[in-house]
Amino acid sequence: MVFCSSCRKNVPTNYDESGILSCSLCGKVLQFSNFSTETTFVKDKSGQSRVGGTLIWSVERENASRERLFERAYDDLLNIKNGLDMGPNVAVVDQAMVYYRIAVERNFTKGRRTDQVQAACLYIACRENRKPYLLIDFSNYLQINM
Repeated sequence: MVFCSSCRKNVPTNYDESGILSCSLCGKVLQFSNFSTETTFVKDKSGQSRVGGTLIWSVERENASRERLFERAYDDLLNIKNGLDMGPNVAVVDQAMVYYRIAVERNFTKGRRTDQVQAACLYIACRENRKPYLLIDFSNYLQINM
């Protein structure tokens, strides 16, 4: 039994012959064991020896980074909401976070300013909830052209 962060409980696991330990309920990869403990050395162009191999990052490290990204985005969305005086209700921010997660998963944020993507998600949530905020309000808050 191993703790699965996706299922949030101790679960039985499957150990693959390729060295992958995964959750038997959700299928999330919990541990990679496909590495060699033997140190190898290679020579570069100048004839110098160095340690060979590459560094492999774990899946958990990527998930922790993604969670930090979403926490920062939530705080930024709250700041935008408070800057536009939308009131104490955070339901609009929660809905905007759903749109922001979709944007991140589909690589919509690549090459775009983060605050503009967040404002666009909050604007969509305002339109869905019939809030009286226009695109010009967001562009004035961000101090950009509409």
